[in-house]
Parts: sequence; structure tokens; C-alpha cells
Amino acid sequence: MVADSTDWQVLGALALATQPMTAPMVAESMGMTRQGAQKRLNKLAEDNLVNPLLNPRHDRSPIWELSPKGAETYKSIMSRYEVWLQMLLPKFESTNADFLSTSRLLLELENALKQTDIQHDVLSAIPGKPKPHRTKTS
Repeated sequence: MVADSTDWQVLGALALATQPMTAPMVAESMGMTRQGAQKRLNKLAEDNLVNPLLNPRHDRSPIWELSPKGAETYKSIMSRYEVWLQMLLPKFESTNADFLSTSRLLLELENALKQTDIQHDVLSAIPGKPKPHRTKTS
């Protein structure tokens, strides 16, 4: 059973992923710790909402996917969310175009942030700060 919004968000992270995810991948996508994601995944597994799968790259870090019950639960939650959202939207003076524009802007911001190396691109531009050195990785 999905007890709170964090459980729903973990289900969403897996539902929207293009491939099964490890706990660190779920954590990164949600901005939480690996341990926090693992705790939620374990709880969801106990409720038969997610399944751990063998990870050929790491024996102790399974990859996770929604179980059929988890997929159905997420679909049900999203249906109720859509109904709630449709009830909420008329209370705003903004138009659908405003919401779409804001959504596009947030996606563009997210993509720009993902492509930004804070250490190199931002901090190095501060006057008086030494330039960071990039190391070659092979």
C-alpha cells in the first residue's frame, strides 16, 4: 500500500524511467539519499509494488522495476491525481497556455542544469577564485 507521497514518487520514478533503476539512480532522480531510496524500495517490495532484479554490474545493488501490482497502483494514483488537478485548475486565473509555457520553461531549466558543471562553469567565473583543474578520465 502506498502510505505517503514519497512512496508515490518512487513508483513514479520507476514508472517514468526508460529502464529499470538501481537505488542510487532512484535517489539521484528524486534528490534524496541512496539509503532513503533503498528504504522506500524495500518497503514497496514488501508490499509487492516493485521487484528487485539481478544487476549484472553489481551483485549487491539490484535493479528495480514496477511489479504488475505496482504499475496498476501507480496508474490508479495518477488517475485520481488527474481528477484532482482538473478540479484545481479552474481556481487559477492562468490559462492552459501559461501552464504549458511554465512547464516547458522548467524542463528547459532542468536540462540546462543537467548540462552545467557548477565547479568549472560557475565557480571558476568568480573573480579571485582559482580555476579548477579538469582531470582526464579514461
